Amino acid sequence: MKMYKMIFLSLGLFSFVMLGAQGKGGRILYEVTVNIHRNLPPERAEEMKKFVPEFQVSNLELLFNETMSLCKNAEKQPEAPPAATEQEGMMRRFMMRRSANVVFRNLKEKRSIEQTDFMDKTFLISDETEKMAWKITGEQKMINGYLAIGASYQDSLMGRERRIKAYFTPTIPISAGPQTYAGLPGLVIMVDINEGAQTLIAKEITLDPALSAGIVEPDKGKLVTRKEYNAIVAERMKEMGANGQGGFQIRMSGPRN
Repeated sequence: MKMYKMIFLSLGLFSFVMLGAQGKGGRILYEVTVNIHRNLPPERAEEMKKFVPEFQVSNLELLFNETMSLCKNAEKQPEAPPAATEQEGMMRRFMMRRSANVVFRNLKEKRSIEQTDFMDKTFLISDETEKMAWKITGEQKMINGYLAIGASYQDSLMGRERRIKAYFTPTIPISAGPQTYAGLPGLVIMVDINEGAQTLIAKEITLDPALSAGIVEPDKGKLVTRKEYNAIVAERMKEMGANGQGGFQIRMSGPRN
C-alpha cells in the first residue's frame, strides 16, 4: 500500500506539471480488435471460420475534458480485406457489423447517456455513471509513450463472465475512457477483455483543449433507463427465439457494480 501511495504521489506531481503545459482536454483514437472466432456458436464454429476472418479491427474516438467525455466510432476506419465469394461477403457483413453506440459521460454530475440502435429504433439510455469495482494491481507498462498502471475487474454480461484488465495513465488525471471503461484515477488508454477476446488500445493521443468542443450530448432517440432497455431487448430476443449465444450481436446494458 505504501508503495502505491508513493507511485501516485510522484506521478501526481508529474501529471500536474504536464497537464499545466498541455491543457486539460483532447482526443484519443483507439484501435479496437475483436476475436470473432471466439464468439461463434460452437455447433457451427468450424464451418463459419471458413467465411469469417479471425479478427475485426475498428477505430473509436474519445473526446474529453475535465467534466465530460464522448466516445463514438471514428470517421476513419480500417479497410476490410476483400471477400473471396459472395457467400463470404454476406457472412462478413452479418457477423462483423459495427455498433453505432455513442457514450456521453458527464463526469461532474456523474451521469451518462448512451445512444444505441436496436431493431431499427434509436434509444437513449440514461443512467448514473457506472461504478466499476476496479482493483488497482500496480502493474506498470509504457503505452504510446505514456506510463500506465494496471487495474482489473470482473463481471458478467448476457450470462458470460468477463475478466477485464485496464491500464490508465495518471499523467492525464481525468476519470474517462473508451465506451464504459472509466472510473479510474487517470485516463484509460488500454483495455483487455477475457485475455484477447477484445482489446482497445490508444494509438493516437492528442492533448488540446480545443478538441473537446466536439463533445455534444446525444438527444435523438427514445429516452429509457438501463432497466427498461434491457427489458425491451430481452423481450425481443425471446420473440425471435434467440438466446444470445448465436450470431446475434445485441448489446445489453447493465450496471457493473
